[in-house]
Amino acid sequence: MIRTITMTFAAVLFLAVGAGSALACDGHKAPETTTASVAVPADAQLVTLRIEDATCGSCVLPIREQLTTLTGVIKVEGSEVDYKDVLVTFNGKVTNDDLIAAVKKAGFTAIVKVVAPDKKNS
Repeated sequence: MIRTITMTFAAVLFLAVGAGSALACDGHKAPETTTASVAVPADAQLVTLRIEDATCGSCVLPIREQLTTLTGVIKVEGSEVDYKDVLVTFNGKVTNDDLIAAVKKAGFTAIVKVVAPDKKNS
């Protein structure tokens, strides 16, 4: 009887999760790489933030939400595969410190990993 219940539970769980879908650590389906089609101005700056305490693909969601609330952030890219690195495209109204503060507000810590070579940021 217990074996039947266990096997039934396992089958239901498999069907609920699906063979190819990934669940994030908080039980939500982790996003694929999401990039909106946005016109990027010529003076836009690019920076990669390293999120050391991210544990899964869904960690990108609250980070993206906080970063996009900043005036001047144009695009935020991250994926369930490479969730520790978040690429941010922004204009001169935003500083690296602003980006790091927004990530902190989302509950994570960030460091500036890469600034695009010819795109300096203060």
